[in-house]
Amino acid sequence: MDERIAWPEVQERLSRVARRLGVPLETAGVVDGEPIYRLRFGRGVRVLLAAGIHGEEPGGVAGCLAFLETEAEQWRERVQFDVWPCLNPFGYIRGLRHNGRDVDPNRQFRNPEDPLSTLMWEKLQGQRFDFGLDLHEDSDFSGFYIYETTEEAPWFRRTVRDAMARVGPVCEWADEPTVRHGLVPRGRAATPLRERLQKRRLWPLAFLMFDLSGHAMTIETPVLQPLAVRTLLQVTAVHTALGLVLKQRASQP
Repeated sequence: MDERIAWPEVQERLSRVARRLGVPLETAGVVDGEPIYRLRFGRGVRVLLAAGIHGEEPGGVAGCLAFLETEAEQWRERVQFDVWPCLNPFGYIRGLRHNGRDVDPNRQFRNPEDPLSTLMWEKLQGQRFDFGLDLHEDSDFSGFYIYETTEEAPWFRRTVRDAMARVGPVCEWADEPTVRHGLVPRGRAATPLRERLQKRRLWPLAFLMFDLSGHAMTIETPVLQPLAVRTLLQVTAVHTALGLVLKQRASQP
């Protein structure tokens, strides 16, 4: 279901959000001839939010936009946001998964020759976050599912899944990727995750988010559903996850 918000409209809506929030709509860099936008605002727990790394997954961008338009102001006194609303505009404009070099940009983090990876490492160097949230979609599924990357309790995924299930369909069972009741099961390993990741040559964005925060979540909404449903699922996921991050912070001594 190839619904998408036209790129000029994405840009205009981001500009309006920035004006309303009283912050600049930054151009963090240019990749494949297109601007990589960034919005930073708020105070409190630090959250890294990104969308649109795969151009044929427009629901992540739509969800990020909708969240910024409808909810950002209510969270900005408690959450310090670093938002990258469309990481692959070249692919987004053309409805392509890959970037201008015909490679999957979500497999290039830690690749020193990849311009997006280099840009994000440079801009985020030395920063720490409390949580990272990566908004994706899956073109083969009619229900959503969630990945979560962390080594420490509490895990958020069941609560986020249950909230999303009240507004849209869950992927109950799949084998590629492995999904059970809307969740990608976590594996068991004797070696700590950070240690294992250091042996991986290339990372998806979720691993960069984990490296910067220790806790990341990837939301996969179903392209086979209408864009309005996917947008609501994405907003619900962000809203619920933020509440859990704040609750966790409040419980810490």
